[in-house]
Amino acid sequence: LDQLWGEIEVKYHEIPDLLDHVVAVVFEVALDQPSYCNLYADVCYDLCMRFQKFFPEASKSGEDKEPAAEKGGERSEMLKRFRRILLEKCQHRFEEGTNHVAPDTSEMAEDELATAKLAEQRFRRQTLGNVRFMAELYKHNLLSERVMHHVVHQMLFNVDVPNHTEILEALAVMLTSMGKKLDNNPVYQEFCNKYFAELERQVGTHPEIRMRCLLADLVDLRKSAWVPRHVAPAPAPA
Repeated sequence: LDQLWGEIEVKYHEIPDLLDHVVAVVFEVALDQPSYCNLYADVCYDLCMRFQKFFPEASKSGEDKEPAAEKGGERSEMLKRFRRILLEKCQHRFEEGTNHVAPDTSEMAEDELATAKLAEQRFRRQTLGNVRFMAELYKHNLLSERVMHHVVHQMLFNVDVPNHTEILEALAVMLTSMGKKLDNNPVYQEFCNKYFAELERQVGTHPEIRMRCLLADLVDLRKSAWVPRHVAPAPAPA
């Protein structure tokens, strides 16, 4: 990460789209490896902290302080741009995932069918990865509550999409990860109550038993103040 930061500092003005490239690389890897989304969110958070903190201090020997102020302004703009690019990528990929329609494979040749299945599996893995990544970014305050409420509302109530069950499963994963933080703001309590009223309704109505169990676990998690039922006991003092 130190090496990456060094390249950003040195080459930011030489390569206009450097930040776009950095975000694209981290984003793609995070989506391909959903189990490690928290680590890639940590990388994004660390980079943002560096944008905020690392700028040259003016010399104490009476030298002009203006260059340091200008450098701080550049870092502020870099931070804003970094977060904007990150948000745009997450939102674009979210819209792709919610509107996705699996290709018709009925008339495909065997080799084409195998390729199409692999591509579809990767797309679904990345869709889940994006949802998990957004949850981790939100936990680091890199995505706003307003954005996350929009995402949750779309995933839960946009029932006309063809893959709604998969989206609902991804939502359960997302809320399990970030629900405690999202549910902690009294300003948005009414929204959260609405979400969980709908989830509780679907516990009794969803046609798939697996989904009913998954949603029931999520509803129970909120009722237990977001404390998991199976928490490993703390080690006894020596």
